[in-house]
Amino acid sequence: MNLKKLDDVIIQDYFIELFPPVRNSNVALYNSIAGEVDTGRIYSVYKEASVNLYFPRTINDEIIEFYPDGDFEIGRFNIFEPKISNGEKSEDFMIILVPGRSFDARGWRHGRGWGYYDRFIERLPVTTLLASLAYAEQVVPQLIVQPWDKRMDVIITEEGVIYSR
Repeated sequence: MNLKKLDDVIIQDYFIELFPPVRNSNVALYNSIAGEVDTGRIYSVYKEASVNLYFPRTINDEIIEFYPDGDFEIGRFNIFEPKISNGEKSEDFMIILVPGRSFDARGWRHGRGWGYYDRFIERLPVTTLLASLAYAEQVVPQLIVQPWDKRMDVIITEEGVIYSR
């Protein structure tokens, strides 16, 4: 097993330990792409525990919506996205996992620059836990943030956990 894959397992195990699955709760995951921590282990554990899992689908240049787990198709950025026919979209999440390219010790994240997650998070209740999975090498001392950037409540790396709340 290569080191990145081992780090993925460690990071996901930390997440599962900190946030054990709650039956019938709604959790938003993402299908990882190169440079992002895999979510497959979380998916398996949560699915087995009867958690309702949702994934992002790009609607247009500004909007993502989250649809239930089910059939997937290649989306706008060559990322597997759920088909709209999977069921009703949701904004009612206990936890939303937010991918990113870089993070800092204060909980800030930078994504890919499109702002999809930042705009989606605006619509969520403050009770929704915002979590990111990251490699320790992605965490820098301080990011330059913009007014629209959203801070994560928790960032989990293979070296530990960063809390911002």
